[in-house]
Amino acid sequence: MSIFIIGLWYIFYRKREYIYIYTIITAAMLLVTGFVGRNTLRLQLGYLKRAMTDEPGMETQSITFMFVLFMIPVSLLLFVIELWWKRHGLVCLILTGLLVAGPMTGIPSSYLSIFLLLLFMVSFAVIQEGRLTGAVAVLLFVISFIIVYSGRDRLYQFAYEAEYFVHNTISFITGAADEATASGQISKGNDYKTGTVQIELETGDMPTESLYLGGFSGSDYLGGAWLEDDDNGLLTQAAETLGLGNRVWSLSNRFGGMYFTLNAFLSGKGMLNSRSMTLRHPSRHYRRYFSPYTGQWASDTVYNRGAINTGYTYRYYEQKDMDIDWNRLRLGIAFEPQANWYRNLQDAYMEAVQEQCLQVPKERIPRLTKLCEEHPLTELDDITAFIISALENNAEYTLTPGNAPVNKDIVEYFMFESGKGYCQHFASTAVLMYRLYGIPARYASGYLANPEDFVLERGMYRAYLTDESAHAWVEIFMKDYGWVPIEVTPSTDGSIRTSYPGFDSSRLEQILSKHQWNADTFIPVYEKEEIREIEQVEEEVFTITIPWEKIKEYIPIIITVIIYTVLLLPFMWDYRRLKRLWKLEGMDCRQLFTRCMEIIRFAGYLKDCDGSEEDFTKRLATQFPEIEAEDFSYMMAVVEMSAYGPKEPEEQERVFVKNMYKRIEGEVGRRLKWYRKVGFCFKKYV
Repeated sequence: MSIFIIGLWYIFYRKREYIYIYTIITAAMLLVTGFVGRNTLRLQLGYLKRAMTDEPGMETQSITFMFVLFMIPVSLLLFVIELWWKRHGLVCLILTGLLVAGPMTGIPSSYLSIFLLLLFMVSFAVIQEGRLTGAVAVLLFVISFIIVYSGRDRLYQFAYEAEYFVHNTISFITGAADEATASGQISKGNDYKTGTVQIELETGDMPTESLYLGGFSGSDYLGGAWLEDDDNGLLTQAAETLGLGNRVWSLSNRFGGMYFTLNAFLSGKGMLNSRSMTLRHPSRHYRRYFSPYTGQWASDTVYNRGAINTGYTYRYYEQKDMDIDWNRLRLGIAFEPQANWYRNLQDAYMEAVQEQCLQVPKERIPRLTKLCEEHPLTELDDITAFIISALENNAEYTLTPGNAPVNKDIVEYFMFESGKGYCQHFASTAVLMYRLYGIPARYASGYLANPEDFVLERGMYRAYLTDESAHAWVEIFMKDYGWVPIEVTPSTDGSIRTSYPGFDSSRLEQILSKHQWNADTFIPVYEKEEIREIEQVEEEVFTITIPWEKIKEYIPIIITVIIYTVLLLPFMWDYRRLKRLWKLEGMDCRQLFTRCMEIIRFAGYLKDCDGSEEDFTKRLATQFPEIEAEDFSYMMAVVEMSAYGPKEPEEQERVFVKNMYKRIEGEVGRRLKWYRKVGFCFKKYV
């Protein structure tokens, strides 16, 4: 790239007649290179597309080849706009637009990049002879920077409102707003709700607990998404442990309603506390079903019998009504053989869970991994309390956290940088923390129905769940309960209300009081180390303290400015010189002679002369013996004709005077010492 740009610069200013040939050769080389490396280019383009759409399971890959092929024509285009068309304002407008759009597209500009852009604009404003455009561009850029980084909240709010309108419009037009969905995708942007009803619930008993309707469970974290876990892998391993071979399908059917069946026979209350619930999708699309925990499928048919949307039905127990008492098997009930078989299945399944639901890609989340390692815990309740406290101290709930950078892991970015997110981000972070502590956990998503969502209609309690009820949470596997939902998303007051068998708000308060965790506990490790270094320095006594930590922050900027200046200065110097020489083309003979006199006097020669003296030509030839005296005489004759003659000199005569100016300028520059040459150039004589 650098060779191409330098070559383009040289051709434009030194061999402009070859610029078209250079462009054609460059285009041909791009086509040939693109054809030869078409497979690499195709792979890198596909990778970039998947990265921009947050496709899961992606590893870091190089896109240098694609980037270079793309940037060469872009550089050529900018070169034409800036130097050929001389539309400096257009380039600055593009850069200003990138500055404003960057944060809203998840690619915020660093202060170093902003400084370099500003340096670029100032540099070109200096080398432009008409500086108004450059000055206006710099001013516009500075104003945009101030708006973006001081009034960013209002700017983002405006952008979010526009994005919300576009999102909802597309959702309504395509019908996506009506369909009930659940996935393991972790959004890197904002979450906009349409308020469209997606699930209708109908039950004869008013729920007394929050009802989690799971539609997706995720096993492996792929950075930006969770891989779906349909229990087949866990049940396959359980079947092998039990010696059941390939009977996974049969095992799956039994395991799905196992805890409902066990509770019915071993709680001592039978089916008295069980509840029935029917779910309907108004869109009539049943691509995914949603089920309550500790439930059992109870539908003979699924949906759309004739013109009637019948939906599907589950029977389930609320968590408070779960009471599987294995001691009841001693009573000799007929259910004993089946109960023992279920107990063996549970043990085998728990063994599989311990192996398959603890996977953590630590290389993706180094700071989260380090945080858990620095606070070793073993008890489930202590771990839950630590996770809740970490989330409450490090993050706040919002549906508009902005767009996360595409090159950062969303969990790390949420937990340690932005500190803003919604249920997907809270749940993903908590699942990974549970696993880092050795607690099998999965990411779950679906819908959350609270008791207050139900209203009594025609003798039945009904709830109409919109996309505002779509939710994500953690599920952990507990003996005699199966998968249990764990709430880790803050409520409206900012607190996280988590409960599961044996754990409630009072238990949480006890643990927090015991450990005395505070906000400092959850400061990212790298920040904490910096704070410790600063505190250690402050403890020592110095008469003069030098803020080395602050200075270090500016070292990259200082080095960059020096390198940038060193590389750019020769080009700017040469460019200014060429522009001054181009101005000679528009000067007449008198103007050229005036410039000659300025050069001669600057060098200290003939300071007492103004060119009208009788012996001026002779004295001038004496000072510059390298130039023939006849040439000086002819030059002065042309200048006098231009000043006093009846007509202007011919073009060839003007060219002769111009060439004489260049020869005198060259001789003066050759004779001057280096420090005077700097002033000579500064005076714009060359």
